[in-house]
Amino acid sequence: MKKSLIDPSSKIINSTVSKSVQIREYCIIHDSEIGDSCRIFERASIKKSKLGKNVDINAGAYVEFVDIENDVQVGPNCSIVGVTHKLSKEGAERKDTFKKIKIKKGTFLGAGSIILPGKEIGKGSVIGAGAVITQNIPAYHVVVGIPPNQTIKSLKEWTNK
Repeated sequence: MKKSLIDPSSKIINSTVSKSVQIREYCIIHDSEIGDSCRIFERASIKKSKLGKNVDINAGAYVEFVDIENDVQVGPNCSIVGVTHKLSKEGAERKDTFKKIKIKKGTFLGAGSIILPGKEIGKGSVIGAGAVITQNIPAYHVVVGIPPNQTIKSLKEWTNK
């Protein structure tokens, strides 16, 4: 069994870190579970989340209130945010409202993509760099762009171009 490598500049608060995990410089992990063989790169922030095995969270990513299954890659500077605020005619309330995000096995999230609260990304899907996810994505689909000009296609359709 390989020993976990955790940079001393990172903070792990009220969290469980499994074996063979790498946590690089200046990461914050709070109220979370980190599975075996995960790699968390510089300046990532993970809160109230659960990571399966072999999950990569790249530099600068923000992950909150998310369940991530095995073998998922999260690109640099992604925002996966399961917290929002109730709106009224007076504006947004200051109190947080949580809506769990689910990212299924084998998903790839490109750099700078944004996943909104309460959404599910299906198994084996690919989310392009900079895409904004405002709806659930079925298994084995590719998403590029932002609404309203977003493209969502099955991997089969996408690879048969």
